Amino acid sequence: MLKKLFQRLTPFLLPSLVFIIGFTNNIIPAMILCVKAQHQTATWQIMLLQSVFFLSYFMIVIPGFILVQQLGTMQLSRFASLGCMLSCACLGLVFAQAHLPSLLLLTACLALSLGLLRVVTNAAIMRLQDEPGYQKRVVSILSCDTLGALTSPYISGHFLLSPPEAQSFNYAPLCFFMALSLAFALLTCGFNSASQPKDSPIDGKLDWLTSFKQALSQPRVYYGFVATFIFIGLEFSIPIFMGLLAKQYYTALDAPRFISGYWALILTGRLLALRYLAHIPPRMQIRAACILSIAIISLVEMTQAAPVIAFMLLGLCNANVYPSIFAHYSQSLDKSLHYTSSGIFLMGLSGGAIIPMLQAHLADYTGMLASFSIIIACYAMLLWMLSAKRERILNQSSLTMAQT
Repeated sequence: MLKKLFQRLTPFLLPSLVFIIGFTNNIIPAMILCVKAQHQTATWQIMLLQSVFFLSYFMIVIPGFILVQQLGTMQLSRFASLGCMLSCACLGLVFAQAHLPSLLLLTACLALSLGLLRVVTNAAIMRLQDEPGYQKRVVSILSCDTLGALTSPYISGHFLLSPPEAQSFNYAPLCFFMALSLAFALLTCGFNSASQPKDSPIDGKLDWLTSFKQALSQPRVYYGFVATFIFIGLEFSIPIFMGLLAKQYYTALDAPRFISGYWALILTGRLLALRYLAHIPPRMQIRAACILSIAIISLVEMTQAAPVIAFMLLGLCNANVYPSIFAHYSQSLDKSLHYTSSGIFLMGLSGGAIIPMLQAHLADYTGMLASFSIIIACYAMLLWMLSAKRERILNQSSLTMAQT
């Protein structure tokens, strides 16, 4: 009976994967707020949780590329889900002690497992490129990631930041991580019950080094990597430092609510984009979002008026930027480069480790509000990458590829 249920749910496999990845990705802000409340340490030291998490994504891409050829996407997904399950269970057991080295180690293990799941889901999304309405499909699937990101801060913050009763063990974090581990266990059972043959996103056993060199020879691929690196860094840095600001202006329990509001606006923006912005080229959507975001941050830094609310509104500006980056830089790529290119784009998630750490160092010297100058610089870099000169390079590359 359970096997039949999982077989019926097979069409929802990709959205479910994307949702749970998005949810688990966004437990890190709540973990940072909790550890920061228990340890009087520098901001950059607490930010190591974020850096370790996203650097692990970068490290797993090439091994994941090799493993998916040897095991197939379904088999690799099962092992990755099992790794997530065990990592969450161990985090539940040690989180109450808030021992930073242990948390860093288990966070890295969790990120490595999630990175393998990202390898699978990115390749699956890339394979939809030949279907009509590719950009709309990308936006709709990635909205599941945003839905997970939206629900995660509020739920994780409720469990991880709730104060324990006097002289008693805090069972709330244990219950949360065990529930998350159970969710991965059910997902693993779904993979084992799915009656699909071993498959791989690419044909044949290509040499990974040769394949990566071929992909990186295309300007669209390395431009896409840089754009992903910059945007993911700022997208995840904004809610973390907005939460730290909210602790100064409000209370610790209010901070996750503002973070959830940020992701709620991203989800709202993506749904509106599906309905009203599908006819607008991705490049134009990225440029408009960057210009508006720079204006908001500059106004807040000059007036210092309602910074938490203003930074939360950046979620609406950022809503469709990542799907637009993915669609803009993946279009016109040769089919043989789809999987390798998705892996290189995935490596761009390491921006979530570097940019928040840079902002944390700046925040320790200049203050939380002034540190958002780094975010302005990131938006400006995205605008520069979309300049007419850079676009001519991409268009010429696409034309040459089509002729060959």
